[in-house]
Amino acid sequence: LGVACPACGLTKAMVLFYQGHWKAAIDLHAFAPIFLGAGVFLVAASIMPAVVQHKIADHIAAFESRTGIIGLLSLSMLAYWILRILNLI
Repeated sequence: LGVACPACGLTKAMVLFYQGHWKAAIDLHAFAPIFLGAGVFLVAASIMPAVVQHKIADHIAAFESRTGIIGLLSLSMLAYWILRILNLI
């Protein structure tokens, strides 16, 4: 259809960010550092003992309920996608 999806270029941007090409990664997709950080965090948390995993999950749930960070990130991603569709960024 010729319309960029919200995540177009995200994987390549995360690889560039991991390789140290931060400017190129952010130019390709602004959310690359966030998604890469979340992925690293999830992998690290998955190998921790279950007790630690539950404590981390409780802390994350409390943080999310106080801040609404998931909603904010979702709205930010939607706004970013709209700006990309309109070729404003």
